[in-house]
Amino acid sequence: EAGGYEGMRDMVERLRAIDFIPAVHDNYRDYYTDAATYNENQAQVHHDGSFVWQNCWAGGMQRKLCAKLALPYIRRNYMKLKKHGAMPDGVYIDVFSITKLDIGSG
Repeated sequence: EAGGYEGMRDMVERLRAIDFIPAVHDNYRDYYTDAATYNENQAQVHHDGSFVWQNCWAGGMQRKLCAKLALPYIRRNYMKLKKHGAMPDGVYIDVFSITKLDIGSG
């Protein structure tokens, strides 16, 4: 809806052309239940087995992605951006420090 890879590539090129640094705001904790890749088995759970629920962002209902699983999503997404020529020059990865700490047995 926002332009896909072609739109992202166009934005990156236009920003570079006017000497701006193309950067994105990214997030690997908010785990939207209507996402095509949503998998309940990757969602964070409380010690009693219940899910962490939130609905505070425009994206809709979400759970929290298990923090241990963020890196594969980061790699996947940035490899796709690179493949499509839409790689930004910077990124702010949000929510790792603003959400409650994960406490568990590791």
